[in-house]
This record gives sequence, structure tokens and C-alpha cells, in this order.
Amino acid sequence: MLPRKKSDPYFDNAAKLAELIDGGSDYFLVDTRAQNEWDEGYIPSAIHIPYEEIGERPPTTDHSALIVVYCHSGVRSETAKQTLLAAGYTNVHNFGGVVHWPGEFEGAQK
Repeated sequence: MLPRKKSDPYFDNAAKLAELIDGGSDYFLVDTRAQNEWDEGYIPSAIHIPYEEIGERPPTTDHSALIVVYCHSGVRSETAKQTLLAAGYTNVHNFGGVVHWPGEFEGAQK
């Protein structure tokens, strides 16, 4: 299990993530869960890239773009974050778990 960085400003910080989503900034919000989990519902504006595929198909070619990843509890998204950092991305954050999102979900409802 990879350690989670409590110093990440997005980690388990739903208010900061909501501010990003509502703020109109350029960002990539990436759901790193499995397909069946994605099908159950996801945070608005998220794109789906399972954590084990993110190294092969990152959300952008812009290595300085803001990327926020999440999964169910934060472990797979931390793996995705570390994969992107190792690939040269410089502005990657781990929101942690979708369980910390208090807002509405898109797709099928949880």
C-alpha cells in the first residue's frame, strides 16, 4: 500500500475540489477506478482512466497541466499520481477517495 500525502491540498478536501470544478479553471479530474465502479457514478467533470492504464494513456500531453486523480479510498489514485509524476508530470494531486465527495454524482447514481 502506498502512503498518502496529507500535505496534498486536494487530499480528502471536497471543498477545494468543488471550487476547482466550479471555478472554470483548466484541469483534468481523473477517476482511476475500475469500469464497474465508474459505471456506478462519478464526480462531475471526471474522465475515466483506470490506474493501471494511466501511464499508457495520460489525460493530456501537457506535463504542467493540473491533474487531480481519485479512486475509492485513495490508494489506486496515489499509484496513478506516482505514475504520472514519474512520467514527468509536475502538477498532479490525489483527491483520495470518492467516498469523501459530498456532492452529486454523474452517471448511474450511487
